[in-house]
Amino acid sequence: MPHLKFALHRICSEFGVVSSLDVLLARQGRQRQALCFLKMARTEEETQIMEFFAVQRYAGDLVVVVDLPLQKSTFSVDAPESADMLAMA
Repeated sequence: MPHLKFALHRICSEFGVVSSLDVLLARQGRQRQALCFLKMARTEEETQIMEFFAVQRYAGDLVVVVDLPLQKSTFSVDAPESADMLAMA
């Protein structure tokens, strides 16, 4: 998942400084997902990302869930324009 992590970091860096970003792979039934745990340097930056990706905070981190296809080469995110931005990475 290095491409996904790089792409998400690049997108979130447009909002400010990314303090931490961890990506864990998960499976829900047949669906593969990447659970991305993100922290920004400032609360205001996190608020902007929460609105952009329509995500919530969990245990202090922002959590972005990315649905992954069965093939490893592509992925998508449920957020306006973000799927296109991540796919270009």
